[in-house]
Amino acid sequence: MAKLKLYEQLQKEGRVIPAIEDTLFKKIITEHKDYLGIILEDILPLTKETVMEGQFFSTEIPSSNIFRKSNRLDLVLKSGSYKLNLEANRKITIKLLLRNEAHFSGMIYQDYNDKENLDYNTNYCQVNFNGQNYLKKKLVITLTYHDKILDVEEKRLSKIHLNLGIALKKYYNKEKLSRFEKALVLLLLEEKEKIKKLVEGDKILEKVAKDIMSYSEARAIVDAYEAEIIERNIEEYSREYEIKKATEKATKKATKKALKEGRQEGIQQSKIEMAKEFLKNGVSKKIVVKSTGLAEDEIEKLL
Repeated sequence: MAKLKLYEQLQKEGRVIPAIEDTLFKKIITEHKDYLGIILEDILPLTKETVMEGQFFSTEIPSSNIFRKSNRLDLVLKSGSYKLNLEANRKITIKLLLRNEAHFSGMIYQDYNDKENLDYNTNYCQVNFNGQNYLKKKLVITLTYHDKILDVEEKRLSKIHLNLGIALKKYYNKEKLSRFEKALVLLLLEEKEKIKKLVEGDKILEKVAKDIMSYSEARAIVDAYEAEIIERNIEEYSREYEIKKATEKATKKATKKALKEGRQEGIQQSKIEMAKEFLKNGVSKKIVVKSTGLAEDEIEKLL
């Protein structure tokens, strides 16, 4: 039997596209500012009403290739004294963190170049909606910029990480959720029945849920999401292949050196050589520690 396309799978299984995915995130956030207000008023000195009066603009920096996202800015919202860059992160990677840093800096740079309209009282903030994993075991993490040498904090520049997985864990543990937490969980749930039960009685969240389900029944949107998954899988497979080749090369080089020296210290040196080769090829520190058995502080000395 031929494998069902994603569209048929979703309809058959009563599932939706997770709203944390780019395919839906931009639509949901821009079309439901009252919903966004529920989230932002809990983490910033903004009210839901102020957010609803806000304006989205410059949602994308044009790229030379429509399939490349590296030059695109997810969402920018001007609300009150705040200019916000909203980022949906399915899962956190070094590449993604660097991309988001570029987006945030680009937003500020654009304003700085517009000398006539530059407002020095604007507060710039990047809000990261993190899906599968998180930086710390906290629901909300706020980062501000601080110059250690001058001991000066730049309060107008900040980043907020919303670790949706924390709220989802609370949901699955059947703990009582606040409205803010329900709004976050809504971005991750995939089963229609669970979504309906989560938002029951909350008119704003019910409208968002209705749109999530409606968009997940639109073939054009689902097909675009399926194409995005395929592209992502190819990218991840390519990365895994590069790591595998780097591992083989590092192992061969390190083993050869260890055999030549024929001493116990040669084994330790082989691990170090292997770690160097890993790092040289962009392998993450976590994988290097696991693969070589070296301590994290030993790896730090090689950086």
